[in-house]
Amino acid sequence: SENDVRAANALLEMAVPARWTSSGALLVPAVHRRAAATVADRYGVRFTSAPYGVTGATVRRPVLAAAAGSDELFTLRELGFDVRTVSTASLNAGTELAGIDVLYVSSGLTYTALTAAARARVDEFLATGGVVTRGATGARFNTDARLLPVTAVAGRGDANGVVSLTNGPGLLGNGATTTAFVYSPLFFTN
Repeated sequence: SENDVRAANALLEMAVPARWTSSGALLVPAVHRRAAATVADRYGVRFTSAPYGVTGATVRRPVLAAAAGSDELFTLRELGFDVRTVSTASLNAGTELAGIDVLYVSSGLTYTALTAAARARVDEFLATGGVVTRGATGARFNTDARLLPVTAVAGRGDANGVVSLTNGPGLLGNGATTTAFVYSPLFFTN
C-alpha cells in the first residue's frame, strides 16, 4: 500500500538500517523499535517480530530523477521519495544523473531529442540504473532507448475497463491488488 511505501521511506530517512528479506518484508533491527513504532502509528502500518536469524539486503532511500507532471511529482514526494526533476531541456543543459537510483519518465523527456552528450549520460545511467516509464511518453522512451524488446499498442482513446495484474514480490507487489481500472490503456506485444 502507499502507507507501506511512506513508512519504509520514513524509516530510511531516519537513517534506520533496514533490510529487504527474501519474502519482500522490511526488516528493522530491534534497537530501532521506537522508530518503527512511531512510523507504524503515523502511517497505520504494522510491524511484527521477525523469526530469529532472518536477514536481507541493505536498503537505502532511493533517489529518483523524474520527468513527470506536477501531480506525479507531488505524489512521489508525498510517498517520501527524494525526487529531482529532469527533462529533455535540463539534460541537454548538462544535468547529471550521478547519485540517481531510478529514472521515472512519463512526460517532458524525449530520448531522440537529447543531445549526443545528454544521450551518452542517459545511456550510461540506463546501463546500471533503474527505470520506470508511464503512459505514451514512457512507452516512446522505452522504444527509443531500446530498453525492452516490446511494441507499445495504444487502446482507443475512449476505452476504459478492468484489467488483470500480475504482481511480483517485494514492497509494492506483496498484497497488491490483482485488478485495476484503466482509461485509454497502452499495452505491449512481443
